[in-house]
Amino acid sequence: ADKDLLQATELFSRALSAPDAKAEEAVWTRIVESYSGDDFKGAAWRDDLLSRALGNRGNVRSRMGKLNDALRDYDKSIAIAPWAPDPVLNRGVVYEAQ
Repeated sequence: ADKDLLQATELFSRALSAPDAKAEEAVWTRIVESYSGDDFKGAAWRDDLLSRALGNRGNVRSRMGKLNDALRDYDKSIAIAPWAPDPVLNRGVVYEAQ
């Protein structure tokens, strides 16, 4: 098993079970910052991981009222994985809320 992917999976689990929005945002940010660099560019799972982490961070930021930050995250997620419907739909929800 890929130890880096296993670590990323554990971080995802921690983000999804975070006790509050601030803690959740912090874990998503850690994932984005940890896996955005060149160290993981060749990993087959990297783009999917980043797209999902950005989309999820956008969701928590939207719930926190950080709408512009949420939109930036959704835009980055869509740029990485334009076939994924969730960030597109969630971005639309934020646009409607503004």
